[in-house]
Order: sequence, then C-alpha cells, then structure tokens
Amino acid sequence: MSSQNTVIVIVFAVLSIGVPLISLGITDDDERIAKADRSIDDLALTLTRTACFGTCPVYTLSIANDNSVRFEGIAFTDVEGVVESTLTHDQMAAITEDIVRSNFFGHKHDDNCIVFATDHPSVKLDIRWHRRERIADVNLGCQKRRPDPVPGLADRVDDIVNTMQWIGDTPKEWP
Repeated sequence: MSSQNTVIVIVFAVLSIGVPLISLGITDDDERIAKADRSIDDLALTLTRTACFGTCPVYTLSIANDNSVRFEGIAFTDVEGVVESTLTHDQMAAITEDIVRSNFFGHKHDDNCIVFATDHPSVKLDIRWHRRERIADVNLGCQKRRPDPVPGLADRVDDIVNTMQWIGDTPKEWP
C-alpha cells in the first residue's frame, strides 16, 4: 500500500469516528463520561415540576446513587406526600445514557424566549455526576430559537421511573 493510500485510510478512519460524535453534539466532557464505566457512585438527580394555571402535576422526584427514588407529590397527583421506591440497574443505566445523549452538561442555556406563555409550568433538573453539577430551570411556556434538552431529558426520566404510577392517569393539563 502506498503512503498516499495509507494517509487516505487513516483520514477516513478518523472522520468515520469523529463525524458521528460531532453530529450528535457530544462534548469532550460527555465523551469522557461515555468512555467511563458509567459508575453511578456519585450520581444525584432531582427533577421538579412546578404549578401552572391549571391542573399540572406538581412534584419533586429525587434519584440517588443507591438506586433509591423519592417522589413527593405536592398537587394534582394521585399520591400526595412522599413515596419511596428503588430502580433497577437497567433503569439507572438508561438514565445515565440519556444524560450523556442529551448533552445536559455541555448545553448552553438560552434565556431568550421568542414566544412566552405565562400559564405554563417549569421543569427543573439538578444533576450531580462525575464531579460536575448543573441546575437547569426551564419554563415550558418559553419557545426558543435553539432546542433545550432539559424538557426532553425530564420526560425521559419520568418515563424510566414511571412517575405516572404516582401522578395517576386522570386528565391533567400538562403542556
């Protein structure tokens, strides 16, 4: 193989590895976490959903590194008060995968709303993991130019934990 062909093969190999990472918006820090053992030894996540001018469920969900879950229903939930549960290893792995996939730590929060509706709830995520912490508070009535990963990540955490078991299936106004 000529040296020119060797260079072409090397360039192609580097691009085939690097381009998917760039297209997903994965930062160097997220890539470091992705290559780590995904240990949950220091994971702490708190998801809070606030009130709206309607019947939006209001609650706080906390997940600790020992797989424990604490749900506190405040308003418009079937369970009002505290209930505790435990997640499986697969559920914890799914949450860590979604944190990395969403680029939660690398996303630059945009406070500029194009359209703002005052009657919507907010979702707040506080995540500490691998010596990093970010608190993101997003009003769901704020439409922005750039998509924000926080609402989608919060929805995924709700799905993985199955918070509907405590919120209930009664109709709710939940934008």
